[in-house]
Amino acid sequence: MILGGTAAWLAYETKGLLIGESADTRIIAGIRELARGTQGVVHVNEVLTMYMGPEFILVNLSVDFADDLSAADVEAGIAKLDHAIKQSDSNIKRVFIASEARKRFT
Repeated sequence: MILGGTAAWLAYETKGLLIGESADTRIIAGIRELARGTQGVVHVNEVLTMYMGPEFILVNLSVDFADDLSAADVEAGIAKLDHAIKQSDSNIKRVFIASEARKRFT
C-alpha cells in the first residue's frame, strides 16, 4: 500500500512537471504587480509561467510601455523589471519580457 501510494503521488507530481505546470497564482499576481509598478509600463498584456523543473520557473511577460519613452528607457525598464521578478521568488530563473502594444479589441 505504501509503495503504491508513493508511486501514485510521484506520478502525479512528475506529470505536472512534464506537461508544463504553471506557477502558483500568487506568484503570477506578484509578477503582474511588479510589472504594473515599473516606471513607463502602461499595461500588462500577458503573464505566462511554466515550471521547467522542481525549482525552475520560466516567465514570459508581455507589457506595453508608454509611447514617449526612448529605446534606452524601455531597455532600462526591462532590465529593472527582470531583476525585480527574479528577486521576488528564488525559483524564477529565466525571464523573457516582450514590449508589445496593448491589444485592443473593437
